[in-house]
Amino acid sequence: MLVKTITARRPSFHYFLSHTVIDLDTAWQEEFRHFLSNRQAVTFVISSASVSLASTTSVIAGPSSVVLCSFKVPLFLGTIPWHEFRGNPFHGWERHLVQGSRLQSSPSTSIYTKDPPVTRSHLEMEGQNSNSVVIFLKDKGLEDSCISRMLSKCARLSVVNLEEKVRPNWTFLEKEVMIPSRKIPAVVHRCPQLLVLGLYEKLFPMVMSLRALGFNTKELATVISQFPHVLTHSVDEKLCPLLGYLQGMGVIEKNLPKVILRCPRLLSYSIERKLAPLAQFLISLGVTNQELGRIVTQCPNIVGYNIESRLLPTVQYLQRIGLSSEQLKNVAIFFPHIFCRDVERALRPTEIYLRSLGFTSEQVLALVAGFPPILTKSVQNSLEPKMAFVVNVMGLPKDHVVSYPQFFGYSLHRIIEVRFKEMKKQGHNLSLSEMLSCNNRKFALKIERLPVQSDML
Repeated sequence: MLVKTITARRPSFHYFLSHTVIDLDTAWQEEFRHFLSNRQAVTFVISSASVSLASTTSVIAGPSSVVLCSFKVPLFLGTIPWHEFRGNPFHGWERHLVQGSRLQSSPSTSIYTKDPPVTRSHLEMEGQNSNSVVIFLKDKGLEDSCISRMLSKCARLSVVNLEEKVRPNWTFLEKEVMIPSRKIPAVVHRCPQLLVLGLYEKLFPMVMSLRALGFNTKELATVISQFPHVLTHSVDEKLCPLLGYLQGMGVIEKNLPKVILRCPRLLSYSIERKLAPLAQFLISLGVTNQELGRIVTQCPNIVGYNIESRLLPTVQYLQRIGLSSEQLKNVAIFFPHIFCRDVERALRPTEIYLRSLGFTSEQVLALVAGFPPILTKSVQNSLEPKMAFVVNVMGLPKDHVVSYPQFFGYSLHRIIEVRFKEMKKQGHNLSLSEMLSCNNRKFALKIERLPVQSDML
């Protein structure tokens, strides 16, 4: 028998196991069967990625399920009803289950390890449950109007058992997910289903899978607070296929938490209706698979936009300005957020302003091709003040910006004004590109080494 180790992070709740046990001894099997004797289902999550099953694994046991997951991208194997598991829980599963030694079960008062209390029939308790849930929600700070909307969104909330579902789920969000208590009312108001779903059948597997993906406590709480509906989805039917497809699109595994954190709603999108059409659309622009991953990592919100009503009109608008296929591809790769902007409300006003300054169609094209985000800049708050500074303060002709469109990407007050004043103080004349296309240290060295000039550009 191999050496076996076990460390309990929380008694009877989290177990971190190492080393593989090839032959299970009878005592271990009996103890494990006893531990699961009152549970209704067993849920398995193990690693799918480049590590053996003998690597560090977490075992989470609750009243109705047991979850195993490694600290890699999880592969959800399914939920097995207890009556199917009862006969021989180790047949066909021993290589997945047995990642350590005997389960060290110790008493705990945590709600997560208590079996649900025995209650009267659903019909007898329905009215009492409804009143109890309403009182509970009021005590938590929810107003009557909010509770009414929650009940209309989720009819099950009026009949669910307070002690069996609502209170444990609320405590789970607060104590395990670590959502600040002041934010939980808003979270459950947006998604009241969180209070009626099975804690171990639904909420817990998703939370542990996201943790296994690499989210820290703060990030996980942020994702669930911003998009609580993520906990209503199935790990095996939604999360894992989505993660697999994202990696197939070229998103690097270590970047998956960053992508989800930037756009938590991404976890609800359909592969067939959202991700696959987007991939086909971007590929039609000449984007490669690796570049697809970069686009989604940089701007995951692009997945949520309708191709026909938003992305395609933007592409057609850029083509009308004069961008070539290669330039469109570069916009998609390096500035994908531009595709998400509405043409009439966000992009065209900039074009109209540039033409009002007297720029020709060729100059407008040069500005957009040289610095595509110029189309997303505010005319009033960004473009007008910068053009006024170039013409009125620096004394340059307005056409000077065409040679360096990246000028519009710098902060006027923090960079442009500061460097211009320092340049004048030293008696130097630099073009916009010479003045801006370097960091502060290189700029200081540059003006120190230049000979003093008396004439401005």
